[in-house]
Amino acid sequence: MSFRNRLTYFLAHQLHISHVQARQMLSEGRVKLNGKITLHNEKYTPYCEIKADDTVLSKAHLFAYAMYYKPRGIECTFNLTIPNNLASQLPDNLKGMYHVGRLDKNSEGLLLLTNDGNLHNKLMLPEAHMEKIYVVETEEPINTDFIWGMKNGVELSGKMAFAKDAEIISDHSFRIVLTQGMNRQIRRMCFKLGNYVTKLTRIQLGKLELGNMQPAQYRWVKREDIF
Repeated sequence: MSFRNRLTYFLAHQLHISHVQARQMLSEGRVKLNGKITLHNEKYTPYCEIKADDTVLSKAHLFAYAMYYKPRGIECTFNLTIPNNLASQLPDNLKGMYHVGRLDKNSEGLLLLTNDGNLHNKLMLPEAHMEKIYVVETEEPINTDFIWGMKNGVELSGKMAFAKDAEIISDHSFRIVLTQGMNRQIRRMCFKLGNYVTKLTRIQLGKLELGNMQPAQYRWVKREDIF
């Protein structure tokens, strides 16, 4: 029930006081939410720090989120026995984090790294339908029939694979939006339609955009920036 995520409920149970006393503490300015005095019965989450009379009652979980530009030629694995593995490439600040989804060895672009297991699991569920946007360069020219095929779908290993959207950028490049997460999906779809990928870059994941980042660069982001 929603009232269980409210400060008065939390204070009453943590301090063994009544809800009336909890509301009085709030009205007297004795409660801080994330470092700021709050006078209202606000919602809180595991990402909040709560203090009452300057005593910490709940510490915020120290979850971290980072955008990382995976370079081409790096395997998306933390197995140190595999050459050019991601673990050996990450800066020390990102050690202990894991990637949400993958990019194959010959692909590059945006990876989301986090130590927030709940968020990782949530985003990896098929029903999350998180949008991923790529710029793809191809060996053969792109035409409207090819784009129609990407959007209408092709069969891969007994399942239909399709783009949520696709559009031509130039004679040999196109932009594609996916919500599916099939292995090497874009490369396999292109092959099925008689074309070959020469370069594949993920430029967006959810609300996160690669922008002008360069290979191996990273940038910290907030949880609310992701979706």
